[in-house]
Amino acid sequence: MPSIGKSYKNQRLPNDKIMRDFIDGEFSKQYSFFKESSKVKFILCEDGIEVSDLLQKKRRTLSLLYFTFGNLSRFEQSLDKLILMLAVCEKRD
Repeated sequence: MPSIGKSYKNQRLPNDKIMRDFIDGEFSKQYSFFKESSKVKFILCEDGIEVSDLLQKKRRTLSLLYFTFGNLSRFEQSLDKLILMLAVCEKRD
């Protein structure tokens, strides 16, 4: 696995017109924050899961929040080791 620090220092923004993620969009191109390689960028994600207890006939919906670093290459962003859990919350209506 490549060094994370090395990848962080050698980040490059593609110049083609292909939309791969948020960084390739118009919003991120408008603001200088997204162009500065010294800033740490986080990609925050949320998924919902439902947990059932068949004995007590209860259902709970959980929200899972996790993140990865936007400064890394797309390959490294998708590695299991670099997707980090931030919080687990119970959803209520």
